[in-house]
Amino acid sequence: MKVDNSTFSAQYGRNSGAIVNIVTRSGANSPSGELFEFLRDEALDARNFFNFFSDEPEPFSRHQFGGSVGGPLIRNRTFFFAAYEGIRQRQHLDLNSLVLSDAERASTRNPQVMELLQFIPRANLVDEQGTARFVGSALAPFDADQASLDVTDGIGQNAHLHGYYWYNRVQRREPTLQGNTIPGFGDIRRRRRHVLTTNETRVLSPTLVNEARFGFARNAGAAAPTVLLNPTQLGFAIGVDEPIGLPQISVGGGLNFGGPANFLTSRTGTTFTVSDMLSHQRTRHALRFGGEYRRYTNESYTKDAGRFNFPTVADFVAGTANAFSVMLGDRHAQITQSALGLFLQDQYSLRPNLTLDLGVRYDWNVTPTEREDRFVVFDQATASLVRVGTDIEAIYQQNDWNVQPRVGVVWDPSRTGRTAVRAAYGVYVNQPTTNLVTGATANPPLVTPLSYSGPVGLDTAGRLAGTTGLAPFTVDPNFTNATTQSWNVNVQAEALRNVAVMVGYFGSRGSQLRITRNLNQPTNGVRPFSSLSPSSPILPRRPQ
Repeated sequence: MKVDNSTFSAQYGRNSGAIVNIVTRSGANSPSGELFEFLRDEALDARNFFNFFSDEPEPFSRHQFGGSVGGPLIRNRTFFFAAYEGIRQRQHLDLNSLVLSDAERASTRNPQVMELLQFIPRANLVDEQGTARFVGSALAPFDADQASLDVTDGIGQNAHLHGYYWYNRVQRREPTLQGNTIPGFGDIRRRRRHVLTTNETRVLSPTLVNEARFGFARNAGAAAPTVLLNPTQLGFAIGVDEPIGLPQISVGGGLNFGGPANFLTSRTGTTFTVSDMLSHQRTRHALRFGGEYRRYTNESYTKDAGRFNFPTVADFVAGTANAFSVMLGDRHAQITQSALGLFLQDQYSLRPNLTLDLGVRYDWNVTPTEREDRFVVFDQATASLVRVGTDIEAIYQQNDWNVQPRVGVVWDPSRTGRTAVRAAYGVYVNQPTTNLVTGATANPPLVTPLSYSGPVGLDTAGRLAGTTGLAPFTVDPNFTNATTQSWNVNVQAEALRNVAVMVGYFGSRGSQLRITRNLNQPTNGVRPFSSLSPSSPILPRRPQ
């Protein structure tokens, strides 16, 4: 594994943070393999210091196991290496929650609250203030499997073919998500990841080598509430009539259950990458030039069962909340974003003790599109919502002129190989992620946000709630890719035999950075757009 975190060559683009190169294990003529098992169990653990109600540790078990095997498929030519790892974990999370006393349960007359009592455990402890509480635990299981296969093949004397595939499956449950304080809630998450890479390296002449690559990656996951009920069947009237879960219910004093709100969701990200690089070796020059095309598609959807807030237990028993909100609508999106990069790099040996690295990279980060033209943004000129693809052409301008110079120098002033002076400077353009624009697919009229503040019942919330003040998510039409300039100077010298010392200065400067701000921020008590709510986010290009 090699990590470049500053002033890397023009071959690399897309981000300015770090570049990680990984060489996977390959088989050989001699077959080999291994097996392993790592075990943790509560029988070997001490009690949680903060669990004052039990002298025993919480149930916990973790098995991490797997193995690998490698060897020849065709001796002296084709080799394979396969590996597998599994994790099985069962962990209980401590809970200490306010609940209803037996008297409060018996006094409940509201039909919707009576339906909810089946989900609230009975008290098993009364604290010093006389408050009924439930002390227990919630199971948080975690299962994972991952497998990989590496195959290398020497196709002739002048060519080499390599393929690698990796698969990962994870299933877990988060019982305390969004602050749930009693067992039985939270969410269940499932995720599958696939990575496939192939590359062919071909020697075209003694001084010319070509490397072609293809990459595919998919990350698909979904999350759903543990309790998938239809709120209407329990007497709730909130505008939701499908089995997507209970609303998230918060009761003052420390009882939180239901939901998780806004968490019936799914997301699949698929990336295709094609690249080619030609290397040409001359007397003093090591030239590399090539390009890369990347295409990423993000498919997602989200549904919401809403939120209720009750100031006290008495208000909850009466079924009278003081706040309600919900996002009605099927928020789905299929966003595609492409990028094209070209580069030229020259490592020039100016003298035996002086080497220059000169390079330039060009990137076109294509403006993302949505398959059904679901992008809706706020137009400041007309103070109205407009639909991308219908009313305007693109969600923001094309960022098609990102030229990034790279320069570096390595100098051995003593000509003995014991001292090296290095310096480098580079410009790096960051490709924005699709979450920059995902929020624009959940604006009115595609999605209807409802809210109500004041006394509201579980059976009247949908009727009393009105459309909230319009607070659209939008993107600056002049959005520009973030840019980072990075530079460093360092000196490395051999202090003792087999001991080297390095002193260096590293610096960077970011510009046009992505930030979120309130488009409708009041000035002297006056909001620029009276039709919008006081909170209207926008993602702009930051002034230099």
